[in-house]
Amino acid sequence: MLIKNIKQEKFRAIQNFLNLNIISNKIILAGGSLRTLVNQQDKVIDFDLFFLGEDIKEIKDILEGKILYLGGKKTFQCKEDELRSFEFCGMKIQFISLKGKKYNNAEELLDSFDINASRFALSSDGLYCYRESIGDIRHKHISIHKVSYPVATIKRIAKYHLKGYKITNAALEVTKQIAENGNEMDLELVYVD
Repeated sequence: MLIKNIKQEKFRAIQNFLNLNIISNKIILAGGSLRTLVNQQDKVIDFDLFFLGEDIKEIKDILEGKILYLGGKKTFQCKEDELRSFEFCGMKIQFISLKGKKYNNAEELLDSFDINASRFALSSDGLYCYRESIGDIRHKHISIHKVSYPVATIKRIAKYHLKGYKITNAALEVTKQIAENGNEMDLELVYVD
């Protein structure tokens, strides 16, 4: 679902906080930071940036240069370059790109997310989310969209539980999906956010 009619001051608050003009046709802000558009009491902990298409290293390098030039500090980069983390204006910014995962648009990206409450993306086209995402945030309920990385999903469920989300159905759904699709899942990846 593409949402076009949302109060612009909520968008500006996120963009002003970043103090960067980063959203483009190749870079998408997605995940938990956009939950605050539904629940304004929720705090932004970090900004997760995802990259579209192929040959994304150059795009990441250019954006990293911009963050460093503006006074940011690189705090982490994994050897596979799937995750780069920065501290900028007191906030954590993460570049996320999993090997073998290529996204062509925001909808493909969001289809890979596990927990519905985090299925939000801001692209140059607008804000994308789902009814389940909004409902889960409003009711502080975790429902599962798709489990590809069970270890990461379980850790993410625990993180949301600490935020006050109910997890009963999520735990059952994760167990069911692992039982049905365990051979197709990456059981090693533990990235959590």
